[in-house]
Amino acid sequence: MIKNCLTVMLLLSSFVIFSKENFTIEGQLLGAKDGSLVEVVVCNFEESTLISGEVLNEKVVFNLKDEVKEGVYVVRINYISGKLNLRHVYQFYIIIDKTENKLSFEFDPAKSSYPNILISNINNNWYNFLKLEDFRVKVINEVKNSIEFKNSNLPSATQRLKEILDIETKELIEIRSKYLKDNYNKWSTAMVRNKYNSLYHKNSTKENYWDQFETQNLQLINTPIYQELIMSYLLLHFKNVDENGYKVAFEKIIEVFSINLDMKNWVVKYLFAGLSTIKNENLLSYFDNKYHLNVKSIME
Repeated sequence: MIKNCLTVMLLLSSFVIFSKENFTIEGQLLGAKDGSLVEVVVCNFEESTLISGEVLNEKVVFNLKDEVKEGVYVVRINYISGKLNLRHVYQFYIIIDKTENKLSFEFDPAKSSYPNILISNINNNWYNFLKLEDFRVKVINEVKNSIEFKNSNLPSATQRLKEILDIETKELIEIRSKYLKDNYNKWSTAMVRNKYNSLYHKNSTKENYWDQFETQNLQLINTPIYQELIMSYLLLHFKNVDENGYKVAFEKIIEVFSINLDMKNWVVKYLFAGLSTIKNENLLSYFDNKYHLNVKSIME
């Protein structure tokens, strides 16, 4: 999931806020030298830092004593390692949920891009699913590549590969269904339920794309999911279009996210943050005039 995080990300102030005496984030960072910087960052285009600190004895501990905003955060680690003090940046997502008061993890970049969750059932279940999903998707892609090769070189093997592809795809769907069933009462499950994947959404078209997803879940504003859905929509159905094409796409996006005011404000701010990066004044002016959005004040 983290590789697909949009360049332009936006979260509004509609986080679910809960107050605890203490929320602890505890990390063991294998191979990180003292002084390596660790940040816990809100996943938005401003990249506001919730808290930061330096590694000591391969460990870092954050005690959040103020109000904690429920949502998804990025743990960004500026690793200093080895005799040459080489520097690398690694990052991954964590979920902060009001039902828990501690998250403990171990991270070894030499072994995996995923953290090993030691304490936090929500994060542990989520990452176990992500790892299984990632593995199955890789297998499926390898089988697809083999089918393309066999079609032109060994036609007799094509049918068996297609049978394997069908089995692997069904197993992937079953893994997803099991996660959704086992974690039905967690708000964070909506991230998995609403994540776009061509294997889950084989019949997706420009016309029915948004019918497959929940576009009014305010808690998903605090995650990368809506940003990823919008980017997938644009890449799938509006690639290499002119200004009129973007107008059609953006108007549809604003429409599906406009049932309540908070969601509409979020999507307008997100879209216009994106437009501002490509400096398209014509599109900015068009939407400002059409929707009377006062874009300049929204973007402040």
